[in-house]
Amino acid sequence: MSEPLEPKVVYVVQQINWRFNDMWYYRDDDGGPVGWPTHAFTTRDKAERHRRDKEREARAGENPFGYGEKLSELSTTHRDDASLAALVRELGLAAPRGVDERGYFSLQNWEDWWDWQKKGMTAQQAERIWEAMDRVTFFEIVQLQLGGDRP
Repeated sequence: MSEPLEPKVVYVVQQINWRFNDMWYYRDDDGGPVGWPTHAFTTRDKAERHRRDKEREARAGENPFGYGEKLSELSTTHRDDASLAALVRELGLAAPRGVDERGYFSLQNWEDWWDWQKKGMTAQQAERIWEAMDRVTFFEIVQLQLGGDRP
């Protein structure tokens, strides 16, 4: 009798499904697939390198502030204006102009700010802003076990 085979694992790079509602993009996690597979790899390292490359390509020409209704939907680390404005100043950039009646920037202020600042940003500054908007991703890795003969 042969010994049972170790289950094989693949790492699938999946493109995330963003939808537009006439005002902003939102991640469509309800009522359907979160995304669709694009490539599969036998190691997590290869999958991660591919995901990073695809993420960089997908970000080109995009505005990270157009992907949600409020700042807390875009970032787990910079959930308020003060935190994000501090990062922007740390990067040597001017913060957005204009605040609402409560003294906050609207997400539209941030979206306009990106459009205005992007041309003058270095690649490193833009990358740091994208990293801060860590909930705005276009690709993810899903680990799957290959079942072989098993149900």
